[in-house]
Amino acid sequence: MKIYKLLAIIASMLLVGTLAACGSDDEAGADGRTKVRLAFTPGATTLPVHLAITRGIFEEHGLEVEATEGLDLPTWMAGLDKQWDIAMETPGVYLAGAKKLDLVVLAGGQVTTEGSLAGNPLIVRDPSIADAGDLAGKRVAVATLTGSSPNAVKFVVKEAGEDPDSVELVQVPFESMGDQLKAGQVDAVVSSIPFSLTMLQDPENKALFDVQDTGLRALTPDQEAMASIIYTSTRSWADEHPEEAAAFEAALQEAAEWMEDNKAAAVQELSEWLQIPMDVLKTLPWPIPVQAHITHDEVQPNLDLLLATGALKQEDAPDLSDRFPNSDN
Repeated sequence: MKIYKLLAIIASMLLVGTLAACGSDDEAGADGRTKVRLAFTPGATTLPVHLAITRGIFEEHGLEVEATEGLDLPTWMAGLDKQWDIAMETPGVYLAGAKKLDLVVLAGGQVTTEGSLAGNPLIVRDPSIADAGDLAGKRVAVATLTGSSPNAVKFVVKEAGEDPDSVELVQVPFESMGDQLKAGQVDAVVSSIPFSLTMLQDPENKALFDVQDTGLRALTPDQEAMASIIYTSTRSWADEHPEEAAAFEAALQEAAEWMEDNKAAAVQELSEWLQIPMDVLKTLPWPIPVQAHITHDEVQPNLDLLLATGALKQEDAPDLSDRFPNSDN
């Protein structure tokens, strides 16, 4: 699915009122804290959000967070200022709607770093697939058909001198990818931790490279870290709540630092939250690559990738220079 198709979906959702406009009638939480409605996806790289909730870090920063957990990133984005105040997004989904919906980035989450397999590792079972060029003509499972990762698959195949259109992308939930790969329904999968850890317990499975980082780094080789997860709001919400916007980023940063300094307790909480056995998490890369404070430099490579692959039209591309209020202040 092209990004402009996602734009059409978002526009139709807003037009027909699929999402009830249930704004924050009572923004005051307990003890004078501000109520913030947050939507995010459970996972190892969103552990700072979970810890900020369970360990009272958001409360310490004056926020009473009401969290929705799930996978409906486009729905969350279209529902900002209606059902949610802040939503987790991948940069690809964010970039599809940032201009139309006038969205800003309040904080970062997962970042890709060179050589790491903690982001979106390409996992194969067939030993004949050894590099990106070998994906030509193959079926590759991805969690979503829009955004940076699926477009990175085709980009790295093209960079390897093969036909990117020969790659068939198949949407498969992360938790089902291992079974699909083992059954031969797909030739490769673009996974994510902690699901990749379970898959790599099978000795016949092998992680080759981080798809998203490889694609982004081909376009921006000198950028140290690049965003894979961001937290966004409308510009109007950020303008009306500058202290809360700054507090949200600060709370995530504090949670990330606590997580890094307290590995055993953090991994135990992750295990209980996601219902993943501790013996699976023993191979979890540490520290988990998260970065709460980001600027447009960490997101721009994602925009460059979408433009390079034709997934996003230039006229729909947002100017990122003024969309990071916590970096501008």
